[in-house]
Amino acid sequence: MILLVMCHVPQLDVYISRDGQVVVFHDPDLTRMTGGGSTGNIIDFAYSELPDLSPNDPEWDMTSRQSLYSFEECNKIPLLADVFKVVPKETCFIIEFKQDSAQLISEVHKIIKAADRTDTVLWFSLKEGINKKLRAFDSKIPTLTSVDNMLKIVMSYYCGVMPFLTIPDKIFGITLDPVCRSECVLWCCCCR
Repeated sequence: MILLVMCHVPQLDVYISRDGQVVVFHDPDLTRMTGGGSTGNIIDFAYSELPDLSPNDPEWDMTSRQSLYSFEECNKIPLLADVFKVVPKETCFIIEFKQDSAQLISEVHKIIKAADRTDTVLWFSLKEGINKKLRAFDSKIPTLTSVDNMLKIVMSYYCGVMPFLTIPDKIFGITLDPVCRSECVLWCCCCR
């Protein structure tokens, strides 16, 4: 196991749309990022039916992004495959599964393989049940510790039974975003 301190590492939350597309989106529903214009769940829409992003947030300034991309590219909810096309191959990604779906795991795996990203991707869920499925599907792609396992590890340490504990995850990940407000570097020795 490797202890990983993560600062400014791209993390992508994924869902699968009704028509089987792997969508990158943080929230389970569309309310916040569409300014209340749509209130459905991502998984209930076909990808072509998903609305444009238009959050009611004064800090949502698209000016700098729109100089690099078209209006549609800035306002459309992205697909995981499209994200991999525009981000350099050596960029380490963390993919979080917020939806418990065998189809989602399978489709994400196909996209990772097709983009040749198996050496620079970590995948996980905050839910241990999903992490178990990820490890069973492809044990070569590292998983980060779920909340349940993180608590189990900490308690085992304090109870003195840590040496007898089997830890299934390859990475004990700790997000330090409040500490890492300034620029910092990920020491990505974790990928193998």
